[in-house]
Amino acid sequence: MWTTVYLGQDFEKIRSMKKLLEDSGILVRVRPLDKGGEGGACGYEVLVPSAEVDQAQNLIIDSEF
Repeated sequence: MWTTVYLGQDFEKIRSMKKLLEDSGILVRVRPLDKGGEGGACGYEVLVPSAEVDQAQNLIIDSEF
């Protein structure tokens, strides 16, 4: 099962976070939250496997995201 560990609107920040987590051996999914009026996402959800939530949250906090 996948669990949300972060919600945000800044895609570059989300992309950096995804790389950090993946480089630490954590599987990551990024999912758009909603379509904007012009077909773009208005936000993103970062998900990791439930077993890796604590590790992912610690990395996110330590990296000051």
